[in-house]
Order: sequence, then C-alpha cells, then structure tokens
Amino acid sequence: RNTPAAAWDEGADTSRGADGRRRTPPVPGHERATPVPPAAPARAGRLVDPGPEVIDSADLEPLSDDSGDAWGDTAPPIGAGASDSPDEGLPDLPEPADRYAIGDEIGRGGMGLILEARDLALDRPVALKLLHDADQKDPALRLRFMDEARVTGQLQHPGVPPVYDLGRLGDGRLFFAMKRIEGRTLRDVIEDLREQDAETTRLFGRVRLLTLFAQICRAMAYAHSRGVMHRDLKPDNVMLGEFGEVTVMDWGLAKPIGGDVTGDEPIATARETESRFQTLSGEVTGTPQYMAPEQAAGRNDKVGAHSDIYSLGALLYELLTLEPPFDGPSLRVVRSAVLGDQVVPPSRRAPDRDIPFAVEQLCLQCLSKDPGHRPRSAAAVADQIERFLEGEQDRARREAERKRLLEAGTEAAESYYSRFEQQRQLQAKTAKMRAKVAPWAPVAERSRLWNQEDAEMAARIAAAHSLSEALVAYHAALEIDREHPAARRALCSLYYSAFETAERDDDKVAMALYEQLVRAFDDEEGFFSDRLKGDGRFELQTLPAGVTATLYSYRLVDRVLTPVKPRALGLTPAVIEPMPMGSYLLKLHAPGLAATAVPVYISRQERLRLRLRLFPDHARGADFVHVAFGPARLGGDPHAQLARPARTQEVDDFFIARRPVSAAQYREFLHALLAADGPTIARARAPRETPNGPPLWPIDLEGRFIIPDEDAHGMPWHPDWPVVNVSFEDAEAYCQWLDTIEGPGHRLPTEVEWEKAARGADGRLFPWGDTWEPTFCHMGISRPGPPARGAGGAFATDVSPYGVEDLAGGVSEWTSTWMEGARQRVIKGGHWASGPTECRAASRFTQAIDRVLPTLGFRVARSAPT
Repeated sequence: RNTPAAAWDEGADTSRGADGRRRTPPVPGHERATPVPPAAPARAGRLVDPGPEVIDSADLEPLSDDSGDAWGDTAPPIGAGASDSPDEGLPDLPEPADRYAIGDEIGRGGMGLILEARDLALDRPVALKLLHDADQKDPALRLRFMDEARVTGQLQHPGVPPVYDLGRLGDGRLFFAMKRIEGRTLRDVIEDLREQDAETTRLFGRVRLLTLFAQICRAMAYAHSRGVMHRDLKPDNVMLGEFGEVTVMDWGLAKPIGGDVTGDEPIATARETESRFQTLSGEVTGTPQYMAPEQAAGRNDKVGAHSDIYSLGALLYELLTLEPPFDGPSLRVVRSAVLGDQVVPPSRRAPDRDIPFAVEQLCLQCLSKDPGHRPRSAAAVADQIERFLEGEQDRARREAERKRLLEAGTEAAESYYSRFEQQRQLQAKTAKMRAKVAPWAPVAERSRLWNQEDAEMAARIAAAHSLSEALVAYHAALEIDREHPAARRALCSLYYSAFETAERDDDKVAMALYEQLVRAFDDEEGFFSDRLKGDGRFELQTLPAGVTATLYSYRLVDRVLTPVKPRALGLTPAVIEPMPMGSYLLKLHAPGLAATAVPVYISRQERLRLRLRLFPDHARGADFVHVAFGPARLGGDPHAQLARPARTQEVDDFFIARRPVSAAQYREFLHALLAADGPTIARARAPRETPNGPPLWPIDLEGRFIIPDEDAHGMPWHPDWPVVNVSFEDAEAYCQWLDTIEGPGHRLPTEVEWEKAARGADGRLFPWGDTWEPTFCHMGISRPGPPARGAGGAFATDVSPYGVEDLAGGVSEWTSTWMEGARQRVIKGGHWASGPTECRAASRFTQAIDRVLPTLGFRVARSAPT
C-alpha cells in the first residue's frame, strides 16, 4: 500500500494490483523524461466531475429556493473574455534551468497531471504538477494553477504538502514542485473498508479513523487561521503516508476568506486581486457530495470557513458510514439533495457500524444547512474529536484491563472448578477410607488415613485460593464496568457453586450468604435465581390407580419438621408443575388398602416421577410400617460417626417394625425354644452380659423365663421395654422363629433400609429434622439423673416421616449389613446412654456378631411382596 503519489487531484486514476487492493500506477525510474499520456477518465463507479473542478451552472438545470439561489444566473465560462495572450496579467516565472530530471506520470485529474521528478540541485525526489496541455493557454486556469502553488507554499503545516518551486519548463508549461508523498488516499481506505478488506479493517479501526480526521481538522484550522479555505475537501484529497502522516492535498480551489486572521499575514491570491479572474456568483466549485449548501447553491458571497466545516462533516459522515451523506445518479440529483434533503443520521445509515452518539451528534452539527448552527471552527471540531478519543483511549485502557481481569478470573475459576472436583474426589475417598478404619486400628493403618486427610485438606486450601483469586479478579472487572454481563455471569456462577457446597454441607449460614450474593449479581433473565428458586415437577402414579392423594408441606415448628397445609391432589395419577423444591409428605388412602405415608423430596429443579404400590393391611402387618419405593438421600453427614459419603439411592418397598422388639416379645421366642429344643438351647439365646455367659433371665418352676425388675447392676427392666443383651445371631434366630408364626420374609433391615426409614426422602439428620435437641429422643442426657433404660415410644418427637419410632434413641440396633473390611455387622441408632453423635441417622458402628450389650437390641423388617 506504500504507493508513491505527489499531490492528489480530483478524479485521479487508480488501478488495482494482483492482491486486489487499490494502488496508483507504478513509478518507473528517473533516467529520462517521458511523453505525457492522454487524459484518463475518472474511476468508474465514482460520482465525481471528470472535468475541471469548476461546475458551471450553465451545465445544470436551474433550481429555485427561497434564498435566491444564484444557480439561476448564468456565469461566463472560465477564461471567457480573456486576452488572447495566455500570460497577460500573470507574473513572470523563472525557468528551471534543467534543475529537474523528469520521470513518468504518476497521477492525473481534471485540472492537471503529476509527474515524478528528481531535484538535481538538492538530490531529492519531488513531484511536479502541470496543467493539461489544453489548459496551458487559458489565463484563468493558469492563474488558478499559480494560486494553488502559492497558497499551498505559504501554508507551512505538517498537514499541507510543502511546495518547493514554481516556474516554467523549457517548453513554457507551468509547473510547481512539491514533496512526493508515499501512501494512498483516504478514498482508497474507505473503499477497501466498504469491501471489508481484512488488512485495511485491521489497520483502520474507529480510533485511527477519528484520529486522522482530527489531523485533517487541525490542518484546516491552520489554513483558516491564515485566511484560506479549501473548498474541495473530500477523501480523494487526503493522503495517508507510510508513517502516520495525514496531508490535505489539492488546494486548487482555495479561496481567501474574510474575518479575523491569526498568526502570519493573511494569504492573498492573484485571482482575488484581478477582478476579471474572481469567482462569480452562480459559479459552483467543488465536489457536490461534500459541498456545503451555500457552496452548492453558487452563493459564493456566503461561502467561508463554515463551508469547509460542512465538508469536514461530510468527510466524517463517510468515515462513520463508509458512504457520503448524499449521493445519486447525477450531479443535479446530488446538488438537489444537498440543498433540500435532511441528512439521515449515521447510526441509521449504518446500524452495524456501532457509531458513538457523541461523534454522530458532532457530525450532524457540522452538516447543518444553517452555517450558524455549525461548530464555530475546525479547531473546535478537532477539540471535540480529541476529547472523545481521550475518552475512547481511556475506555480502551479500561477495556483492556477489564479483559485482562476477566481472563485472569476465568483462569482462576477454571482452576477452582478443577481443584474443587479433585477435592470432592479426595473427600469421597477419605470418607470411604475412614469408614473402613476402626477406631482401635493401629497407628500404621491410621497413618494412611491421616495422609489421605492431609491430601484432602491441601486440595480444599488450593481450591479456596483459586476461588478467592477468581472472585477478586471478577470484582475488579466489575469495578471498571459494573454491568458487564460476562463478569456478572462468571461471578454469579462461582457464588452459586459456593452455595451448592454450603447446601451439601447443610451450612445454612453460608447458604443464606451465597444466596444473597447470587441474587445480587444475577442477570435480568434470572438464570441463577431460577435455580435458587428450584421449582421442579412431580408426577405421581399409583398401583392401583384411583387412590386419594393429599400432599403436605413441611414447616419447622419448635425444631420439628411438621406436615402442614394439606393440598388435595384428587385421585391418582396426578401431576404438579411447577412444584416448589423442598420436602413434602404424601398421604395415600384407598378402600381395602393400608394407609401409606410417603415422604417426597424435590431437589433443585428436579423432575420426579414416582410409581407407588399400596398393600392390604394384612400384607403389611399390624405392627409394621410401609416404607415406599423411591429415592433416599443417604450418608453425607460430616458430624456423624463413620458416615458414608453423600449419595442418593433408590430403595425398593419394604416393611419395618414400628418399634424395636420388646422383652416380652423376645420371651415368647425363648418359650418356643424351650418347647422345641429344650432349656439348653433356650438359655443360650436368653439375654446375657457376655457371649457365653449365664442368662440374665432365670427360668421359674413352671418352665417360663422371668424378666426381673432389675438386672444384676440394679438397672430397671420391664417386659414392654426393648430387649437388649442379645447378639446378631440371636436376632436372626428370632426372625426365623417369627416366620413360623406370621409367615416367611422376616429379617433384619439392611443399613440402607434402616437409614431410609429414619431419614425419609429429604436426608434429614435426625428423624424429626435437622436440629439436634437431647430431649427429642431417649439418650444419655435426655432426662435428669444417670442414664437408664426406658419404655419404647416414650418420646413423641423420635418418629420418622414414615411413622417409625425410636430410631435416634432408646437402643442401638443390629442390621444385616456387613461392615466393609471387617467381620462385623453395622449397628445403627443411638441408645439410652449415648451421646449426640450416635443419635445422628447417618452414624454407624460395628460389633462382632456374637457381641451382647445392655444398649443393643434390634427390630424386624420384611420385604414387600412382588
């Protein structure tokens, strides 16, 4: 794109290179002068005057307007009535005395052509501008040519090309020598931008275009300060150099203006002193698309610096939209639009160009048809553009910093999510290992657990560091742009992740904190707020269908989750959508079937579908509770002993005894053994203090076991209280005996069944809810005085959602589940002498199958019929 050109004349011809970009014709060497080629036409597709830069009103139909448009007066053609002598009235000019070695033509326009040359005296490249041969004898054009040289030569400004010499060639042709400028025109840049040339688009963004426009304004402000207006400002007359130079070319139509002049003396031209060469009223000079209305109307007495400001506005308009403010198929159409049409705002003309409002308003002000409404000076236009650019540069700096912070935040957030997932995996591994390591395990075994715990803690700390880095970066980005959507979404995502972690840990304080932060930074659509709200869908089917369903919400009443607000769902099937997330109790009733209570939990935005079976009373059993099929939230209690990791597991229908087996019930089993197998077998299954110790219950003379009022330690005992001091094997034997009485299927519950029966569907920490209260169950400090055994069902709050009693306290209970890595069975539930930890539903303990304890009993379960 570093095309050599000298000065750029209106309609200068250009061509395209192999890469498709616009370039002026190539410059050959300087070894010889070359013939002047014939005049070239203006570039195709450009609405410009291909001839001289003076549009005679005689060539256009007159237009009328209220201002007395001078186009209606026919002015004589330039040179009409002039002397036959082309030099009459012109100053004498020196000849170059072979100073210049003239090369080839490098540009051509309506009024002249440009040759490359070399100044032999100073040994430097220059450009020579000459009149066309046909114009050399026209005194007016010759005078205009010399005026251009002298005006340009007196404008000593970086934005005006320096003129080195004015004279005649050996053949008498006028020329002036000027700096040869390497580059391309602003017109080339605009047309490449219009065609979306990738390289031009990259190099000429909005800031650069406005910066070079401000440079043009500064050049015009200087010219105006010297009393000169350009009258033909347009993209074709602006050259862009290789090193950022911006040069306003082609001052052939320049005209002195009145008013205050600052700086050096005002510049005068020969045309202004020679009355026969002055621009006449009605004579229109310039390029119509960029003319001020007063200039287009031929009101040359009204033309001034404000007319150049209009042209600056037209140029700015084209920089913003890549189109001139007015265009059309003919000069007459364009002129008519300039005079009478309103300018379409740039943002409407090019809505995809992201045009700043302040710059658009300045542009429209410059294009005002009333000169008095235009900015007061070109310097004022430059000032406004530069103030905008300072803001743009500040915005660009802020945007770059915001982008850097976003990238840093994103990198830290990705690290956090990765480390958080690693932490969760390590946490699950630690919980698994902890469950397998007995409290009495040797140090060597426990040290592996400690190492694992240390690794988990290191991962937690690393994740916390990454999280804090991300939060700091995103908050800093929002300080730059408070409403930036990407930063807000990323920050909201982090807070929501922290909220989910707090929710898993049941940290209600942290949950409340992060919920507020999520809502504070969520977007208008409320993406995360909807997730916080958590509405889901519940679809209920029953077998059989047509069951009456009532849904209760849970509310915390005196620390107990209590079903309230019954909602009749009618007969099944039923669908509820939206279904607010949370915990519910569903009660089902149908004639001939056992009433069934089914805890329901809708997790965040969950779509839950339950297909529930109901059973006859006789299938369930009088002292049993139906635990219906469905998902159970198990483990996951960080304060429970040997708790498994949190998980959700579907559990099939089963029945479980409402209370543990009582001493009286167990005595019936011993009596059956006495009758069937004799006293030796029966005494071996009786409660005892050690696995092979003597029975604590004696046999009377009638051959019946007696439950004493007190045991050997003075501890009260009652037939209705839960049986204790029996082994796992004893409990299994009891279930087998019960099969012979009530039918097959009796067994001990699995650990999962027991935990679901205690926690329902919502994963509560205790049968009554998530709040620990020692008076809510029978444990070590629930009553004054030393711990003591007591009756089952004595604590009305120790009841699960299914109606199962005494799962937190009373007696601990055998399950059928083997402990991982040990030949021991899992024990669940607290007891009359336990502390709070054992009462947590996720806690688990182990005992050898022959172990007997005064705190350990059991309850019976049955699988539901298929």
